[in-house]
Amino acid sequence: MEFIFPGHNLTLIHPLGKWKQEESNNWKTLWYWFVTPDGIFLYFRLSKHIWHRFVKQDKSHRLYHFDIIELTEEPPGELHRATVESNDRGIQLLNLSTFQAQPEKETPMIKLGQYTIPSPPLAWTMEYLSSPPDIVEK
Repeated sequence: MEFIFPGHNLTLIHPLGKWKQEESNNWKTLWYWFVTPDGIFLYFRLSKHIWHRFVKQDKSHRLYHFDIIELTEEPPGELHRATVESNDRGIQLLNLSTFQAQPEKETPMIKLGQYTIPSPPLAWTMEYLSSPPDIVEK
């Protein structure tokens, strides 16, 4: 932008900060439009248990028919988030995100005496920490 506005300070007054990483199961509940990886079906999440499916128009890369097929459960298989707009010819796919949530990792656990506790984030901690097998809670 400096080439359009030379000599102007284009720094934000309040920096944006770091992007917040999405939690693995949240990405589907915070979005409404989805497309299958092959692009044949477009889905709209109406509610937790009701989805609308739209079929791609023949000989079109981004247009889908207005006709709705209602599903009472989440569509099977992989889905990508989609951005759409509607026009007089159909529903048009504008963009999609191939982000896929990673399955939540199980917290590694360690045995400390008779207790099982979450492993500390710094692995080297356990190299210097030990306990007798008969630890009791007081």
